[in-house]
Amino acid sequence: MIGRLTRVHLAGNGPIRNISAGSVLVMGGTALFAAPLHGFESVLWAASYRLVGAASDNRGAMLYSLSAMTTYGHENVRRRADS
Repeated sequence: MIGRLTRVHLAGNGPIRNISAGSVLVMGGTALFAAPLHGFESVLWAASYRLVGAASDNRGAMLYSLSAMTTYGHENVRRRADS
């Protein structure tokens, strides 16, 4: 049953033949709504790192929280020394 439905949809004979403008707007709106929420979450994590003393300054805390959200597991995240 699932294989037949998949073939129908991929062949273009089923209900998912044309993507409507409404679905594109919903997906785009969802992405635009989620991006600032992720930014706000990283600010909250940076503030919590500062609160518990895990980071010595705001820039380092923000860098670490953004790095943890985007490239988790990267071992050498450092900011350049201010000149």
